Amino acid sequence: MEFDQQRRGVAVALGLILLLALVQPAAFVQPSLGSTIVPEAAWIDDREARLELARILAALGQVRETREQVIAMAAAEPHDPAHQLALANIMMTWGDFRRAEVILRPLLARDDLDGPTRRRAALELSRVLLAAQRYEEAEEELLLALHGDERDRQAWHDLVALRIAEQDVDNALILLEAPAPVPSDDPTRLRQQSRALSATGAYHAALDLQTALVEQGAERRADAVARARLLIRLERQEEADALLAGLLADDPDDIDARYLWFHLDPQREEDPWCEAQPPRLTPEQLVRWGELDAQAGQHAAAIVCLEAALEQDPEQFQARLALAEATATVRDYDRSIALLDALLEDFPETSKLQFTRARVLSWAERYEDAQEAYAALREALPEDPVPTREAARVALWSKDAETATRLYRELQVSEQAERFQSEVESLRMRTQRPAIDAALSDLGEALGDGRVYPMLGPLEEALAEEGDALLPELRDQLARLVIELRPLDRIQESAFLEEQAKLRAWHRRFRTANTRFTELIAVQPGNQEARFDLAQMQCIIGLHDKSIDTYESLLNIDPLHTRASEAVERITIRSRPSLGLNLSAWSEESPGGTRLAAIDRQHAELAAEIPLKNGRYLVNVGQHLWQERPKPLDDVRGGDQLLGTYEAQGQSLGFSGVLTSWLSAAAQITYKDYRSSALTDPTLGRAAITVNLRDWADLSLEYERTEMLANGFALEQGILANLWRLRLSVPVRRWLDLGVLAEYQDYSDDNQGVALRADLGVVLKDHPRELKVTLTGEYRDVRNQNIFEYEGANLVNIQYPYWTPQDYVAGALTLQWRHDLAEFLFCGARQHVYLLKLGLGTDTEHNAGIRFEGEYRYDFAPRWSFTAQGMIQRSREWDAEGLWLGLSYRF
Repeated sequence: MEFDQQRRGVAVALGLILLLALVQPAAFVQPSLGSTIVPEAAWIDDREARLELARILAALGQVRETREQVIAMAAAEPHDPAHQLALANIMMTWGDFRRAEVILRPLLARDDLDGPTRRRAALELSRVLLAAQRYEEAEEELLLALHGDERDRQAWHDLVALRIAEQDVDNALILLEAPAPVPSDDPTRLRQQSRALSATGAYHAALDLQTALVEQGAERRADAVARARLLIRLERQEEADALLAGLLADDPDDIDARYLWFHLDPQREEDPWCEAQPPRLTPEQLVRWGELDAQAGQHAAAIVCLEAALEQDPEQFQARLALAEATATVRDYDRSIALLDALLEDFPETSKLQFTRARVLSWAERYEDAQEAYAALREALPEDPVPTREAARVALWSKDAETATRLYRELQVSEQAERFQSEVESLRMRTQRPAIDAALSDLGEALGDGRVYPMLGPLEEALAEEGDALLPELRDQLARLVIELRPLDRIQESAFLEEQAKLRAWHRRFRTANTRFTELIAVQPGNQEARFDLAQMQCIIGLHDKSIDTYESLLNIDPLHTRASEAVERITIRSRPSLGLNLSAWSEESPGGTRLAAIDRQHAELAAEIPLKNGRYLVNVGQHLWQERPKPLDDVRGGDQLLGTYEAQGQSLGFSGVLTSWLSAAAQITYKDYRSSALTDPTLGRAAITVNLRDWADLSLEYERTEMLANGFALEQGILANLWRLRLSVPVRRWLDLGVLAEYQDYSDDNQGVALRADLGVVLKDHPRELKVTLTGEYRDVRNQNIFEYEGANLVNIQYPYWTPQDYVAGALTLQWRHDLAEFLFCGARQHVYLLKLGLGTDTEHNAGIRFEGEYRYDFAPRWSFTAQGMIQRSREWDAEGLWLGLSYRF
């Protein structure tokens, strides 16, 4: 089927007629009475023709032809309110929000403006601010309009639309369900309520409201398409198909209906819509099809459609901008930036283009260029909080916490606040009510410092408590003051909470950051970055069940949020049982003899892991095989019974989990059964409980029961050690951490010891290529030292056959390099990372040593993980090497 081109032809023809009128002004010269059949009231002048032409061309995406003319008209007649309102509205078509605001604010400042025109200008300004994502200021205009006339239906509808646009759906529903100046069965109110319910996932209730529109006979084509979308979400495809087929029978050019109908069964259409030759769609239809593809997450398909639109019309503005956005989404940042640069060359100082370019530069990690772009936006309109807020976030992305702090602090003060100071003082002198007087006094003092938050809240509480006792005029003035100060209060509060949350996360204080992000979302429900960051904090803490809930709430707001989708998928995979094979080999010997190290050990484990509550709790079971092969000590003569290979098998059961955000625990028990009856079968285990001390430190109490298998004598005697540890980990700064360990050692041969250790780490280069230096100090003391028993020259036994240092002190310096190679750098993403360590140390026994360690982790497929770890230690008294390998699969 070839689409009818009539609609576009009519629009173009009308544009040409109007253009002819402009280039032939005589055609619009006022005719004499009696020379025309057109009534005088219907005569149009040159200005009306120009406005209509501008609207048509802008709707067709021909912004280049429109923009200069509109700007010129705005400058030519700055004193005509109706004309200025019309021009500001047209500028919204291509996102020239700043220029529209520059027109509207002076208009509202005029004293000679009549009431209806002032209302129209205020509502138009609120829409400009809404489109520019300046929700707090848009709210002020609408609340003031409703304060002036609580029956203003349009202002009420716009306020509901604002709540939905800023994703504050709960408050939108409160407005919609409360008494309002609009009847409960008003069609627009029903549409808004259906949209809000749909945003919460209440599709059945949303569909009921759409059905009510049908019953009223008030359903429009857009309502029918919305109803079809709800039917599809509810998996009622046959009903949706019939509804869409009926819509297309009436209007085959309805792209929204055709797109849904096509995707219900793509096989019924032979040719791809966007690739058909000759073209089946007009440029405007191709743009809309591409937008719908993008909304469905089909970005590659969207790009094809948008490129097809530009092949037909290379100047189509909406196609050029949508293509820049789509290419950025698929991470083709160079192309996106080139497209935006070309647009800005054609349409300089267009705020939507400038914002989009700054964001794409940020996503491309061209942080310096992004900050320059945001700085230009701040300079162009200093009172706009959006570029400052986004620049602060980008500063933290680039790990520039100092700049982020400065920008967040800038948002928390405002020069605009000071102009309210005299009014507040005047009102305070008239109130004569103690709570209101105190609140106004505190507020006035804060205003002098450019602050409104947190002083506006107490004033609102005082008005709720004592407001009824005030004269109506004074109460009205105070209510208006609260509305006018609310934008600054909201901006400053959100900036304060975001700064607190972000910087706590930056300094690795994840639990208090978690609290702050929760508070931030309460006042900014649509803050997608805050929701993602909150989910990250919950993931890092280990609250994976809460993390997935937060991610899903973000996906309700933005179903195409790629990072959130990836995170939900990863949590879902991690919530499934896994089976893994772990292998290890260890070899140590003591050339100098004092540490009595002389053994090779191998271990194989078949491990199963059962996650509970999305991985917040883990149950582990394992089947183990051990091989232990003692080596001869230098002065052992004979004693062959200590040599050979000793095998064992066993089982383990373990549990670990995060009980609360500040408390976690783990425990495991392992039974080991030696094949040789000459050896004791030990029961081993460990347990730990960790308390987080309000993010200042983690305090852990640990217990471990382990074998002391240094040599054949220790193996034969079955020496075990009960180790009690107290561990303190302090994240002093992001770049500085301190770890302290105290250990009490209780051996099964009636020996005891203590060990103390402290590690001070300094990060020299941050993630993802992290360079760190750690200084370690250690003290050890064991009560009883080795006792060697000989028969002649032959060593036949050792009491306490393990390392027994006394008053031992050691120090080491370790250089660590950690490189994160993962595609996505967020908690829960598939890992691909390696770590290298080089340590140099010495001790009071003059035993200088060197240690090299390496680790590697690669999640090489969605369900598969591989880990490898190795260590080599060389010194005069002790040589050791170890290798650990792991491979796991999640079902």
